[in-house]
Amino acid sequence: RGLPAVVLLRGVAAGAFIAAESFVPLMLVTQRGLSPTLAGLSLALGGSTWAFGSWVQARPAWSAYRRTFMTFGMVLVAGAIATAPGVLLPGTPVWIVAVAWGFGCFGMGIVTSGTSTLLLELSAPEEAGTNSAALQMSDGLSNVLLLALGGAAFAAAGGGAVGAGHDLSAAGAG
Repeated sequence: RGLPAVVLLRGVAAGAFIAAESFVPLMLVTQRGLSPTLAGLSLALGGSTWAFGSWVQARPAWSAYRRTFMTFGMVLVAGAIATAPGVLLPGTPVWIVAVAWGFGCFGMGIVTSGTSTLLLELSAPEEAGTNSAALQMSDGLSNVLLLALGGAAFAAAGGGAVGAGHDLSAAGAG
């Protein structure tokens, strides 16, 4: 409970979401045949809903419900991460991932801003800087760690073979 839980929540949310988000455009391009531009639009939509989620949680009228909002935000994040691989099924419309990602980014806007605000509310004034640094370290470290683990799992599953059909020596390298 308290500050350690806030710092851990931020790390788990950021790491899981950013790691998953890194593979969404790759999945759409390599598995569903979308152009990089169309695949990137799913992330563009997410940027606007992330900002909207941050704005919503910052409204003074909602401050009494910050913890409930953060729970709701985490449910949206988990739902988006769980929904994204479903687009690999042939009968699933490709736009499902963009919609799911929009909701997930809305949840991230709530969670990211909410954890920052909650951390400052729980911190003594003289500890606010140190605690904010811990929050940012948790965010960054979990991003790197979970993205590296996801990349390793992707490569181990044969994902690195996307362009394996190209032989550099036969292509006239030199």
